Amino acid sequence: GAAAVGKRGGRRGTATEAAGGPTPVRNVVFMGMGEPLNNYRAVTSAVRLLTDASLFGLRASSVTVSTVGVVPRMRSFAADLPGVSLALSLHAPTQHKREAIMPAARAYPLPRLMGALEAHMAAARPHTPTSRVAMVEYIMLRDVNDAAEDADALAALLSPHAHKLMVNLIPYNPTDATPEYRRATEANTSRFMATLRGAGVLTMVRRTMGDDIAGACGQLVRQQERFFASRRRAGEEGDASGKGEGGRAGSFSPGDMEDLYVAANSARTARATAAAAPPAPTRIASPAPAPLSPPPLSSFSAPSRPAGGCDGEGCDGEVPPVAAAATDGATLSIRRVALAAATAAAALAALWAAAPPLGADGEG
Repeated sequence: GAAAVGKRGGRRGTATEAAGGPTPVRNVVFMGMGEPLNNYRAVTSAVRLLTDASLFGLRASSVTVSTVGVVPRMRSFAADLPGVSLALSLHAPTQHKREAIMPAARAYPLPRLMGALEAHMAAARPHTPTSRVAMVEYIMLRDVNDAAEDADALAALLSPHAHKLMVNLIPYNPTDATPEYRRATEANTSRFMATLRGAGVLTMVRRTMGDDIAGACGQLVRQQERFFASRRRAGEEGDASGKGEGGRAGSFSPGDMEDLYVAANSARTARATAAAAPPAPTRIASPAPAPLSPPPLSSFSAPSRPAGGCDGEGCDGEVPPVAAAATDGATLSIRRVALAAATAAAALAALWAAAPPLGADGEG
C-alpha cells in the first residue's frame, strides 16, 4: 500500500509552526495503491517506524490502514498494531452488490467480513473512550449504490457498532478505466448521510481535491498506469532497435522496511545501553621519571690515602703491599655494587614508563 499524508489530528502548536516553519505530518493513511494487508510485513514495519517515539513519533490513532477485506489479516491486525485505525472498503450493504462493484469481495462473504471487523473493534485500543477504531469507506456511485434502500440497509448493518466506527462517503472521481460509473449527485449524497446519522452512525463526506488535474483519489493510479505503459512501449521499441535500456528498475523488497525498523531499534538499544553504563573511572596520568643510565666506572675512585703521613701500617705516603691489595679489592667491589644498583634503577624507570596510569581509586 502507499502512504498518503494529512494535516489534521496529532500534536498541535509546535515550535516549528509558531516560527512559521513547515507544518509537520500529523496523519498517515495507507490507501489507494494496492491492498496493504497483502503486503502485511512491510506495512506493519512501516507503521511501527511511524509510531516509534524515537523516530517519527506519530500517535497510533493518527495512522490508518485501508483494506478491501482480507479477513485473516484483519483478525491479527489489532493484536499486531494496537491503537492503529482500520478502514474497510465496503462500498455496498449486500454481498451481491459488493461483488458487482469489487470482484475481490468474492473471496470473503459479507458475514465473515463483518465478523472480522467486529473482532478488530473488540481487540483495538481506542485513543480516547469515544474514539472510533474503524472506518467504513463507501464510494457513492449514481444509480448503483446510492438509493434510499441502500442507505437503510447500510444503517441496519452498521448501527449496532455505531460507537466504535464511522462512515466516510466518497464521491466517485471519473476515470476512463470505469466509464460505466458516475458520481452520485450531491442531493443523494446528503440524503444518504442523513439516513446514517439518523441511525446514530457518525458519517462524513470526503472532500474531493485534485480532480481538475486528474490527481484525485482513484485517478492517479490511471496516470501511473499510462506512464509505465508508455515506458514499456518505449523499451520494446528500443530493444527492437538495439537501443533499449535492457532491464527493469529495482523494486522495493517487502523485507526492506522491516530491516529498517530492526536497524533503527538496534541503534536505539545501543544508545540506551551506552547511556545506562557507569562512567569510566578518571585515570590520573603519573609523569614518568627521567630514564636513568648506569654511571661510568670512572666516576668511582679508590679511597684516598693520606699524603705524607702514616696509615697505621706504613709511613711516608706509602701503603704496605698487603694493605694496598686489600684496598684495590674493596674499590673493585664498590664499583660492581654501584653498577648493579644503577642498572636496576634504569630497569625500574623503564617499567614505570611502560605501565598504564593509575585510576582514581589507585588501581591500574
